Amino acid sequence: MEQNLERALFAMRWLLAPLYLGLGLLLILFSVQFARELIHIVERTTTIAEVKIKVAASIVAISAIHLLKAFMNYQSVPNDKLLILIATHLTFVVSALLLAIMDRVTAVHR
Repeated sequence: MEQNLERALFAMRWLLAPLYLGLGLLLILFSVQFARELIHIVERTTTIAEVKIKVAASIVAISAIHLLKAFMNYQSVPNDKLLILIATHLTFVVSALLLAIMDRVTAVHR
């Protein structure tokens, strides 16, 4: 009886062969799809970096317009508010410059 069981189990290995073949093919297909997605993500990160710089420049421009508006009415705007507006604008400018520098540095290393 033990020998019959061993023979049956040994013969059943051929039932698993199509399963292993299918798993191997799926592994190849998943690897190809993973490579495609990875390439797509790398291409997309460069686009995201460009958009990030444009958004930062837009924020600086809006801040500059708001600051100019405050300077046009400097007599009705308190000095401490003007100082806060200037500090805020300079913070935006420095942040945008640092983002641009960071983008350029990372672009060199790609």
